[in-house]
Amino acid sequence: MAEDKGLLRVYTELPSWAKGVVVVGGIAIGYIAVSSIVKAIKGNLEQKKSEKEVNTAKQELQDEIKSGKKPTISRSTAEAISNGLIAAAQLCGTDDGLFLGEFDNIANQADMLLLVDVFGLRKKMRCPFSSDSYDNPW
Repeated sequence: MAEDKGLLRVYTELPSWAKGVVVVGGIAIGYIAVSSIVKAIKGNLEQKKSEKEVNTAKQELQDEIKSGKKPTISRSTAEAISNGLIAAAQLCGTDDGLFLGEFDNIANQADMLLLVDVFGLRKKMRCPFSSDSYDNPW
């Protein structure tokens, strides 16, 4: 408790402008800390939601296969399409024609579910000149 009185004494002896700086700095640090915590919580929730969607697609793919509707593409083709989607959407622009062209080989629901299964959760390198310059899972 003696330490608290020492800090309080130091604060009370500061000039008015310095007290303002301490208060504004404290508010700024508090805001940054709370914002970081909220952002981390939201990121974790989004990650779990995305993982759930991928797992649902895996289950739906198995259901499609059991009902006799098999994919018309192989896993390696789905991997190539996934890589093509990432390549078409890297950095500061998206090549719409190339991006949409990757879906030309998708013939049925099972193909799309296989693509979702293979694609999974990947990170895209964002444009450093935009407001979304952080890595964000798709």
